[in-house]
Amino acid sequence: MKRALTRLTLFAAAAAAIAAASTAVPAAAQVSSPAAAPARAATGEWRQVGLPFLWPSAGLIDVSAAGPSDVWVAGLQGAFCIPQIASWGCYAKSDGNPVVRRWNGSGWQEYPLPGWSGNGLMTAVGTAAPDDVWVSSLGYYEQEKYLAHFDGSAFTEIQPPMPNTPYRVFSGAAGTWLSSGSGVSSLYRWTGGGWQDAEGTGLGYAVDVRARTATDAWAVGRGEDGKAGAAHWDGQSWQPVGYPADDHTLHRVLPISANDVWVSVENASYVTHWDGSAWSQVDLPSGVASVKLAVDGSGTVWAGGYEFVTVNGYSKRRPVLLSRVGGTWRRTPVSMPWGADEMEVAALATVPGTGALWLVGNSSTGPVVLTKD
Repeated sequence: MKRALTRLTLFAAAAAAIAAASTAVPAAAQVSSPAAAPARAATGEWRQVGLPFLWPSAGLIDVSAAGPSDVWVAGLQGAFCIPQIASWGCYAKSDGNPVVRRWNGSGWQEYPLPGWSGNGLMTAVGTAAPDDVWVSSLGYYEQEKYLAHFDGSAFTEIQPPMPNTPYRVFSGAAGTWLSSGSGVSSLYRWTGGGWQDAEGTGLGYAVDVRARTATDAWAVGRGEDGKAGAAHWDGQSWQPVGYPADDHTLHRVLPISANDVWVSVENASYVTHWDGSAWSQVDLPSGVASVKLAVDGSGTVWAGGYEFVTVNGYSKRRPVLLSRVGGTWRRTPVSMPWGADEMEVAALATVPGTGALWLVGNSSTGPVVLTKD
């Protein structure tokens, strides 16, 4: 739990925040939560979106959008670990409660999660349409595994292909897919009445699945041979796409057109580009790795993540936000919240039909949400 919490919120909260977290609101007490609209800024500039109060420690893991009034975030609130003095582990802890919230154009709305019990974080949200939204929890360590569908008014718990198996959900223009990291089939497709084994990917584990259209989707991750792997969906079947021998795992995929696909590589300081027939390597700025990817309305590719900098002799995470312009990466400064000394970009999403971007990040003082027209 300590490792998962550190990854989500960067580092442990201050003692006062931990004390406050011990009285976290149960997951069942979910109500609509107003928040300030995005602060005004010139068109094309990133601006902050006010968040409703979240119990510390809190963090956001994923963001997905079906439209300007249907932007969803997923994460965690109310987790804490009070470390033991003389040994590893926690003297007292809470795995917190899941955060699943929808931006409706003017504020955040939270909905009950039927069938959820216990504590834990929501690890993924996917949006195919305003009335077709999915969330999932991988169930880290002893935490609960969960999968649910939103039909435009409420969530309904959905049973996965195999019980007690961790799944991550992806949803978009090519439908809804489940990826498993348990060693069973790597990918499943929702057919409207159940889950169908997706054969032919050549992947041992699909880390990311993204679609441009119903007949153009990509899955990336780790191949059956344990090396980096990629596959393409043409609306009828999956076909492996040859990828250069690489011991890394592919991290994120961004299909822009049939001959313009970008992939980030886990723990590597480069991304790769597919031009319709071959892959090429595109280096990231020194010190940047494992970025998340999105494209805006102008066709500009954006990459977000973090880098380490030395501050007063200590290594600190700083947010990185890059745009690909004229064959080079341009940096966009990201302001950290007041009092924060570390921050990273967790996920990026494009709003269909508008090209607007949304970003969720986590700092040492809490989560951050930004948007750009």
